[in-house]
Amino acid sequence: MFDEKIGQTGTSPAMIKAAEDLVDRIEQVVWDVEYDDDGKDPVTSRVLLMREHLRRSAVWCTAIESHLPEGRVQRQWYFRDLAQLVAPGVRAEQATLDRFRAHWDGRFGGVHTINSIYQALHWSALSVAGDPRHDNVAHRLGPDADPYEPLLRFFERGGAYSLAGGGEIDIDFYTGFRAGQTEDILAHEPLYDLSQENLDRIDGFRWVAPGPSQPLVS
Repeated sequence: MFDEKIGQTGTSPAMIKAAEDLVDRIEQVVWDVEYDDDGKDPVTSRVLLMREHLRRSAVWCTAIESHLPEGRVQRQWYFRDLAQLVAPGVRAEQATLDRFRAHWDGRFGGVHTINSIYQALHWSALSVAGDPRHDNVAHRLGPDADPYEPLLRFFERGGAYSLAGGGEIDIDFYTGFRAGQTEDILAHEPLYDLSQENLDRIDGFRWVAPGPSQPLVS
């Protein structure tokens, strides 16, 4: 079941543009990567990017926990709709959600990835909405303010993820990890430099998302 929620109509031009720009970016992701014979797989950076997404999400949930419906951060808060938690009712337009859904139509599986992208679209709209529930916390958090940018970089370096039984996050066919509890996630070393140059340095080779006949570049 997809968790696209209900898009908002009558949003500001800035909110519409932010979400539409994100769909433009998502449409450039190569989702079905076939790795070359040298085994070049940006798995190290992708694990760190996923952990950074979780860490920033945990930072946000901790910052607003007194306002959460449960009154505190729950163990299974990760991969929840952060925009809905921070500022209920501030959403991306339905037309933008529909545009993304049309792009994804017919692709194999990926329900958790789809849900994350819907959430990122809502967050992109919220981030420029001028809502103090977001802006005041974002100003305080500084480099932690955008929880979805690490996840978007994750997608751009190899496509989707999935959740396996027992809460394991599968990065690819060979690599996965358990998120752990909130304190474990918050203890991860921050990854503030999300530049391609830094991520390539982490992996030890230059990543270029391959097209149909385009090999990975070493």
